[in-house]
Amino acid sequence: EITEKRRNTDIRSGKLELALHYNDTVRKSLDLKIYGYLSERGLPGSVVLYNPRAEERLKDENLFVQGNYKYRIFSNLTTKIIAKYNYSFSRYSDINVMYFDGKLVQKSTQNELFLSWINLWQICEPLTFSVAIDENINTLISNITDRQPTRNTIQTAANLRYYYKKFLTA
Repeated sequence: EITEKRRNTDIRSGKLELALHYNDTVRKSLDLKIYGYLSERGLPGSVVLYNPRAEERLKDENLFVQGNYKYRIFSNLTTKIIAKYNYSFSRYSDINVMYFDGKLVQKSTQNELFLSWINLWQICEPLTFSVAIDENINTLISNITDRQPTRNTIQTAANLRYYYKKFLTA
């Protein structure tokens, strides 16, 4: 009878969350959220007969910041700005003789920025007009491939809405 023990099963992680809210009666409001997560762990892999080694490691880092600011300029005109940023990093490593240098390291970093500006104008009681402009910028840097893609997307939307009591929305 042979008894083997799984190795490389350790994990270290930490998380941070912070949320702030400010409201100045009905004119201004501000919300801010920050989130961070760190993790480093071993990947035990499968138990192979006569080979209990496990050298795979995975490290993750994630930071997320989000905020939105709303301002009522006049009683019939409101503007809102939303911003989000996300940072993600991942590092995988494995020590094994099957690799060229005896070690494999794969790293990737992703950054994403999202911005939005929204305006709402209540022209008269049943009629409102809104316009929004969004931009999303995303980059990926990795040693797995030679390509380092960047994407930039801008979108605009406008809306004219007629609302009559609870019977008609157009």
